[in-house]
Amino acid sequence: MAFLLRDNPIGDWKPEVLLGLVIGAAGLGNTLGITLGSLLKRIDPAMTVVLALVADAVVVLVAALFYGLVPLIAIGLTAGLAQSLAKLSLDSTIQRDVPERIRASAFARSDTTLQLAWVIGGFVGIAMPLMPRLGLGIACGVLAAWAIFVFVSRPSRMGKSPGGA
Repeated sequence: MAFLLRDNPIGDWKPEVLLGLVIGAAGLGNTLGITLGSLLKRIDPAMTVVLALVADAVVVLVAALFYGLVPLIAIGLTAGLAQSLAKLSLDSTIQRDVPERIRASAFARSDTTLQLAWVIGGFVGIAMPLMPRLGLGIACGVLAAWAIFVFVSRPSRMGKSPGGA
């Protein structure tokens, strides 16, 4: 986003101010996600992840179609919110489904995988051409495809009792 806003500023806004607004919105979204995660304990973690991905895809699509300050702030807000809810959902799933004897290594593997995803995402962001609509359109496609994959491959828990009957 820093490179994109430097090369494609919006109106008379300085790129640093734009980036600060987007990062601030992401921080606010992260805080809201943590707050919501603690309040909404009964929501299925797998469905939360799917909804987070869909929300991200929709907001990125809007930003691709209407590149401007408000859609970019919405990306920051939604990305922060979705990231924190998805991480809480992952942690909840590990706590619920992974046997205690291997839970610590499962948390370590999941955090390592998340860090690797950040690195890969950063590389892809740098490697792509700095054309807002193209980059955001590709991001929307990837998010939508991943949301479909997660939704289709998630285990169905609906209608099952904890004992498996």
